[in-house]
Amino acid sequence: RLEATRNVSIRSTWYDNEVKNPVSNVTIGTNLQQGQNLGRTRIHGWQDDVEMGLSPSLRVAGGYLFNIAKVTENDANPALVGLYLPQVPKHRGSASVSYSNPRYLNVAVMGTFFGRQYDDDLNTRTKPGETEPGLPPYGILDMSASRDFGRNLEVFFGVQNLFDQEYYVQPQPTTIGSPRLVNGGIRVRWSGR
Repeated sequence: RLEATRNVSIRSTWYDNEVKNPVSNVTIGTNLQQGQNLGRTRIHGWQDDVEMGLSPSLRVAGGYLFNIAKVTENDANPALVGLYLPQVPKHRGSASVSYSNPRYLNVAVMGTFFGRQYDDDLNTRTKPGETEPGLPPYGILDMSASRDFGRNLEVFFGVQNLFDQEYYVQPQPTTIGSPRLVNGGIRVRWSGR
């Protein structure tokens, strides 16, 4: 972690992991998969995050994750060696803006972006209507807001997938991710003496 200035912090992390016998869905027939051990996998890459305070109440942040996750050894099925792990995008990013002032309102907006990722162990499935293997990249926007009323009462509201973005999480059978989800409520904090 590096404090570039009083209001800017930068974090960068390199990681390199090997996992023995992780369980994943392995293709055993046409449109048929079974949970099996994959032998060995290696997951490595780096993550960068930047956060900046524009004022005591206003902050912006951004992050990027570069992630290589592949099978490195599989005696049961050597054809999987060198292929990417399912559901692990190589590129992932985020950007957010938050305003926090307990006297008025706490609000945050965050965008999350996912690069192309494979749905299957063979890295061959495609979204219907496309020829490039993998699930298409997508991005979603979330927001949340809350307001305290005294020390024991909070009202909150949030929206996930604000623009109701349609994105694929599985091509066979075709399955899309969560639509816009709206939540809200009241939190009461009880404190004893």
